[in-house]
Amino acid sequence: MTASRFPAALLVGLVAFAGCNARTGSISGTVTVDGVPIGNGSVTIVGEQGTPASASIVAGEYRVEKVPIGPARIAVRSLPPPSMMAPPPKAGSGDGPATVPPTFEPLPDRYLTPEQSGLSLEVVAGEQQHDITVTAK
Repeated sequence: MTASRFPAALLVGLVAFAGCNARTGSISGTVTVDGVPIGNGSVTIVGEQGTPASASIVAGEYRVEKVPIGPARIAVRSLPPPSMMAPPPKAGSGDGPATVPPTFEPLPDRYLTPEQSGLSLEVVAGEQQHDITVTAK
């Protein structure tokens, strides 16, 4: 009898373990503002229980891991590119050719908080694609 109980106990353990993993999902996609990918920023997804999960936006793409399943709200922040955060080289310093600095347009404040952004999704277990579109106005 002991031998037959082992496979049953193993099966129960695997189902319980799979159930733990099924409580979160991974969300990935693109973030655009007025049709143009956001170069640098962050996405925060807040589940129904208030648990946040965040990730960086790089070249318009993001991937947020371990998001609780169920209804969720989204906040988006656009940040200046790292090259805009550093002081530019001085003219004539020999630090390289003059380049046109990248453009940056901050998003309206409503996108900074998930309660005001108007952005939402239903998170499912496993992998999920969700593109986010915002406007600069």
